[in-house]
Amino acid sequence: MNVLKKILTSAVIALAMTTSLTVSAAEKTKPAPEAVEIAVTKTEAALSALKSGASDEEVNKLIKAASESTGEIYSNYKSEKVRDTAIIKLKAVRKQVTAGDKAGAEEALQKALDDIKSMKGLI
Repeated sequence: MNVLKKILTSAVIALAMTTSLTVSAAEKTKPAPEAVEIAVTKTEAALSALKSGASDEEVNKLIKAASESTGEIYSNYKSEKVRDTAIIKLKAVRKQVTAGDKAGAEEALQKALDDIKSMKGLI
């Protein structure tokens, strides 16, 4: 009887943990159209900061925020491919900003922004 209690208790605890993880994961995800809009807004903010001549550190922080918000877009396999490509481009832009290539960074950031905007049609 004691063994049966232990098995039942373990099963209940495992089920409770699984349920709480599923609920918390569902709460963290945003609808895809909303996530795309947030990513576009943050990328545009980074682009405007780059054009206005903000410091490299500030621009890199904005690009990192844009990259993180782009990573939160979940819809389908087509949009995931575009999302991953955009994140890679944003990472390359951060390296260009650090290296001091503002013109190249601006052009690459505009291309990444276009990729993010194109995800609206894939959702």
